[in-house]
Amino acid sequence: MPGAALETRLGYILSGHDDIDQASREGLQGLSNYASDRSSAMMGHPDGVTPGKDDLAFYPLLYWPITDDVQEDPKRSAALNSFMAHGGILMLDTQGVGSELSTQDDRQTRSALKRATSGLVVPPLSKLDDHHVLAHSFYLLHDFPGRVQGLPVWVARSGDDSNDDVSPIIIGAGDWAHAWAVDAQGNAPYAVIPGGDEQRTQAYRFGVNLLLYALTGNYKADQMRVPELLKRMAQ
Repeated sequence: MPGAALETRLGYILSGHDDIDQASREGLQGLSNYASDRSSAMMGHPDGVTPGKDDLAFYPLLYWPITDDVQEDPKRSAALNSFMAHGGILMLDTQGVGSELSTQDDRQTRSALKRATSGLVVPPLSKLDDHHVLAHSFYLLHDFPGRVQGLPVWVARSGDDSNDDVSPIIIGAGDWAHAWAVDAQGNAPYAVIPGGDEQRTQAYRFGVNLLLYALTGNYKADQMRVPELLKRMAQ
């Protein structure tokens, strides 16, 4: 029986690059530790997975760092579509492309993202803002930084009842895994720029919001409607 069937784990899609996969593993481990210490979510260690080969059903959230050499893969896309259709959330991260720190070519990354999402059922997207449930599923947030800040995050446009108005896909370039990462000694091996420790804290908080959103859906949006529901009941 897969370990993810016995405890809650996050998954990351293997890229085939040792350094990227290590950052994904350390990043999701750091996020899992942070969430376990500060919320009721008790997280196990993250797993590297290959969609189309590994069973994705046990993971609430999959993190996918997009690399320039990613290729179209119908088998992978079919597995990810099934994962999202059954309530899983897929997070694609182009790892800082578009920031001053990135040395990657924007056009190459756009092409890579197009190949990665080929065959995926991607709903209409809108920019994440502080009105979205993701901004208050645990912490109250106005920004959603990772290792870099100021880059937009894209989520499904609200009003999609097919998935209970929960976004099945999140796309951004914040390079979150590097911000969340902890090494074997418990240290943060990657600098967070320009905001330092405060920005890293905000990145962790966004990660916790994301994790709880993946685990609980839009329950916070339902809570916000409670006063109006009680008023109607009184009438």
